[in-house]
Amino acid sequence: MGRLSVYIPELGGNPDVEDTWHTVGYASPFAGATDVEKNAKDGDAAKKMEGTQTSYGWWMVPPDINNQVLCCFVNGDTARGYWFACLYQTFMNHMVPGVGLNISTDDEINAKNLPPTCEYNRRDASQNIWDPKRPVFTPLHDALVKQGLYTDAERGPSTTSARRESPSKVFGFSTPRGHNI
Repeated sequence: MGRLSVYIPELGGNPDVEDTWHTVGYASPFAGATDVEKNAKDGDAAKKMEGTQTSYGWWMVPPDINNQVLCCFVNGDTARGYWFACLYQTFMNHMVPGVGLNISTDDEINAKNLPPTCEYNRRDASQNIWDPKRPVFTPLHDALVKQGLYTDAERGPSTTSARRESPSKVFGFSTPRGHNI
């Protein structure tokens, strides 16, 4: 249930030897189930929705490898560890909570419109991290072109991004595949 193996340098071990890592469970900011004491004990009622528990809460996918998470250990017991938050990598929050517009690596597209873009490629040594060019986020770009929405201020491209202003005034959620709420 959302378990991760994490390497924590402060607790020792070897980052290359997973046997020295710690397994931690997921601690959701909101989770639960209705009161078990209200369940039906037997008969037809026990087989119906009204006679059993329902679960609720917030569930997230675990982060990709090479991301950092915050962990805690109940009463210092490393066998009772939980991860409860993730940290953004430096300058890697342009697509959150929406895929914002930016100068892209495609000069032909830039000449027409500022397109929705991905994060910049940190492994590209030619990038200027203070003013990077980013690859076009193709699914959204293609949809805007197909639907003729590039010049529509209401339904077209968005500047919504955690990097738009500081302090950020945006709120939302992005999935690893770029879907936004």
